[in-house]
Formats: sequence, structure tokens, C-alpha cells
Amino acid sequence: MIELSTVLVLAGVVFIVCGLGVVVVQLRRGDTGFGLLRGESVETRRAVRRAIRDGETDDARVDELARQTFRMIPRLRWARYFFAGMFVLSIILLAVGDHTAGDTVLRVSQALLWAGLIVLDGVNRRRRDNYRGLRPTP
Repeated sequence: MIELSTVLVLAGVVFIVCGLGVVVVQLRRGDTGFGLLRGESVETRRAVRRAIRDGETDDARVDELARQTFRMIPRLRWARYFFAGMFVLSIILLAVGDHTAGDTVLRVSQALLWAGLIVLDGVNRRRRDNYRGLRPTP
């Protein structure tokens, strides 16, 4: 008979793995989840993502959409500290005491989740800070 704690741990692992899967699929497809871009064509969304990644664009409309996208993203200055604190807590919980296989998988999954959020926050901050908009005309 399976214990309730095992079921809860496995449910947590499934939840975390599904969340990571959704994030990976969205990042690979380039769907950033920005509501502003959902009504735009695929080419426009790609152009906005490219402009954000490159830090500049030649198209004024794409520049405006990129700037609106940045304005829509909340600037949560405390987020990096929260993610780092949760990452450290996950590592401490992983290092302390004996764990079953399910506990270990859950703790490692949590640490990977927080590490991924730290990296994603850093990438988003760098892109926002490096974005200059329209290329200067020669």
C-alpha cells in the first residue's frame, strides 16, 4: 500500500516537472507570454523578440512594441533575493538529514527550479538594461 506522504511527494515532483516543461517549451518556441504580442503575427513577435535579444531594431513599430513589452513587465527588485534565498534553503534542506528517494528528487527539483528562475531573472534584467531601441541612422 502506498503511503499518503509518498503520493504527496510524487504529486509535488510531477507539478514541478510539468512547470519546468512548460517553461522550456515556451522558451524554445519563443512565447514569452506577453499579452501585448498575442494578437500580432508570428513575424512581428519574432521581430520583437529579436530586437529585445539584440538590443536594437530598424523598425519603429517593432521598437514601440518592444518598449511596451518592457513596460508591461513588473520590476520586482526583491525577486532575485527571494529566488536566491529559496535556492539556498533548498540546498540546505537537501544537505540536512536522511532522505528517501522521493525527498531527494523533490529537493533537487526545487533547487533546479530556483536556479532557473535566478538565471531567467538575470537574462531579463540584462536584456531590459541593454535595450537601446532604434539603430542610429548613419
